[in-house]
Amino acid sequence: MLKRLFLAIPLNEKYLGSLKEFCESQGNLAGVKWTDEKNLHITLLFLGDVKENNVSPIIYSLKSKVTKPFSLFFKGLVLAPPNRPPRMIWAEFEKGNHFDKLVNAVYTSVREFVQVSLQKESIPHVTLVRFRDYIDWQKINLPQLKFEPLQVSMFYLMESTLTPRGPIYQKLAEFKLGR
Repeated sequence: MLKRLFLAIPLNEKYLGSLKEFCESQGNLAGVKWTDEKNLHITLLFLGDVKENNVSPIIYSLKSKVTKPFSLFFKGLVLAPPNRPPRMIWAEFEKGNHFDKLVNAVYTSVREFVQVSLQKESIPHVTLVRFRDYIDWQKINLPQLKFEPLQVSMFYLMESTLTPRGPIYQKLAEFKLGR
């Protein structure tokens, strides 16, 4: 049996509250799918479909790969993905060496158990909304939000079960970053 897995950095309550306020301020835009508040996270690495018997070895391998806690700095709300026609709104964070080191460390830990390759550039972001249809970009107000840096001291191994109503996420393991 296969499990659809990803690694995620959780958001603190302050970020979750402010991002929820932004989503609610947009009213009822037609043709969009808002991300459920409980599903908001920064994707560290999407692992894809993984054989169930590889989950325990992945957890064991990730426990031995730790980096130091670090901060992510909020960049802003953006239409995404970059350099393509917009299909989403992201809360984007500045890319930095600490984030890249963590992505590389976790990928090195799990690559023998997964079928995905490391993408050229991983942009730390939270997907807030996906567009199903054509959207009149003029109606979307992307305010300038201000946040303190997000302290990253842990990440999760998550399972995503796709349903007609949207994905259901379940935390399988938690990993604390070292000193």
